[in-house]
Amino acid sequence: MDSLNLSYLSNPEVIGKKLLEEHSSHHFFIDGKEPIFSLNGEWDFYRSEGWVDELLDYKTLAFKKVIVPKSAEMETPEDLIYTNIDYPWEGKEKLNPGEVNLLRDPVNIYRKKFVFPKEFKGKEYRLRLEGFETAIYVFLNGHFVGYSTRLYVDSEFDLTPYLEKENELVIYNFRFSSSSWILDQDFWKLSGLFRSVSIVAIPEIHLEDIDIKSDLIRPFKDGALSIEGKVSQDCLAQISLCKGDKTYFNEEIPTKNSSFSLHKEIKNILPWSAEHPHLYWLTITLKNGEQEETSSQEIGFSHQEIIHGSAMWNGKPLFIKGVNRHEINDMHGRYLPYADLLFDLELLKKNNVNAIRTSHYPNDKRFYELANRMGFYVMDECCIESHSRVQQANGDKSQYLPGSNPKWEKMALDRASSMYERDKNNVCIFSWSLGNESGGGENIKKLSNYFQSKDKKRWIHYEPEQADPELSAYVSIKSFMYLPPEKLEIYLKEHPDKPVLECEYEHAMGNSLGNFDEYMRLFRKYPNALGGFVWDYIDQGIVVNGKLRYGGDSNDVPNDLNFNCNGILFS
Repeated sequence: MDSLNLSYLSNPEVIGKKLLEEHSSHHFFIDGKEPIFSLNGEWDFYRSEGWVDELLDYKTLAFKKVIVPKSAEMETPEDLIYTNIDYPWEGKEKLNPGEVNLLRDPVNIYRKKFVFPKEFKGKEYRLRLEGFETAIYVFLNGHFVGYSTRLYVDSEFDLTPYLEKENELVIYNFRFSSSSWILDQDFWKLSGLFRSVSIVAIPEIHLEDIDIKSDLIRPFKDGALSIEGKVSQDCLAQISLCKGDKTYFNEEIPTKNSSFSLHKEIKNILPWSAEHPHLYWLTITLKNGEQEETSSQEIGFSHQEIIHGSAMWNGKPLFIKGVNRHEINDMHGRYLPYADLLFDLELLKKNNVNAIRTSHYPNDKRFYELANRMGFYVMDECCIESHSRVQQANGDKSQYLPGSNPKWEKMALDRASSMYERDKNNVCIFSWSLGNESGGGENIKKLSNYFQSKDKKRWIHYEPEQADPELSAYVSIKSFMYLPPEKLEIYLKEHPDKPVLECEYEHAMGNSLGNFDEYMRLFRKYPNALGGFVWDYIDQGIVVNGKLRYGGDSNDVPNDLNFNCNGILFS
């Protein structure tokens, strides 16, 4: 087997090795089928509580069978760790930012043997991992395929040079890495492959990326559509927009320099909103002789703007009646089966919830597709939090992560760009959030600049701005956590220039949720009140031997006990 460079784990400037470029998430079809070979299901699994060189000789290990996707700690519940603020290593060892102690860093080794089907044909074959924690090294048939810390979004690698008829895929997955230092969210500190793993066959002509920007033209009856596409080679692109039996346009244009663009104004468009989530099918077929690839995407048309401090959606005031939502399952950890995802959104819709904050990381891709169709306003949040580091800094901004430290710039920007590129075409997203509880600094400003350079329409959110005036120009929304109604009203009166949001309020723990009427009165009374997101949707209990566990139930030190038992719903 090729070598495994462990130094990557403690270097925040190494985001990945041999990682393919981020791109839009869109479905594509060859002869009516998606060319995806799923690797979900039964895998061989071995876990070590720390690194030893003997792990390199993985063929000698006593593997057991597990199901992927699933969080690894569901197989080893004695290793569960829950903290709200503290890093899991605090009180045990002193580490500098980015460092990990390999001797105490649990390692999961996954192995999948598979026969590659003859009929699964492509010019290129890419391994796609849709979500893991927190670092992976990938090997196929003994060859090093790549390394990644790109956590909650797609990590893709080129398998083409290494694929054979019979294959052995091995993934070394580390629980902690430099990326853990900005993964300090209020949740279980888990590891493993918790979203789908697959091989994607890329044809000769392929839509590599599609950037769709849609808007409404006043008085919000007609639509403006801008499409920018990147293709693997020049060809003809046939582009159509339909809703039901009606076709709004169907045009064929040649690509040039492996790209194409199309700009259209479309009459009599039905606007998208959470209340009326009207969608249209955009279809792009690439043609080159007998070769064809068809891509499809559901899109919507909406217009958002801030007028005199009021957030407006399609010309009307926007009122966020939202919840914060972790992706958690009491039997699977971070993996959420589709049935659970659908249940969540149907239940929220029935109870008049119209918005979801993806606290505090990008969600499963299927979530956004459902939010588009069912009608939810989504705040898409970067996977950045360093709460413990900020708390210990006591106001010393030089200690913040990612802060202004140039060593953390690349990782912070990758968290932003990988989320943006994957999710950019979802009409449900009304705001990009720069992260959570990570203080200020130049790297946070660069995140805001990145999103603004890519997307002039959606609003920028970052709650720590309210404690750091330097960040004021880098956000569109004024955001607070748990500001009591009486203080919120004072602020709304005295600061009418920006929309005001409670990104977390009504902490649903114990005897809480009792003064909604006070908040609703203020949200409806003041034009600059945008609404809020309740913390949070569901408890984070984990079932072990028929009983729910919370922090401290697995001898985890440090821990924050049952502070993750704070959802509107029980686990």
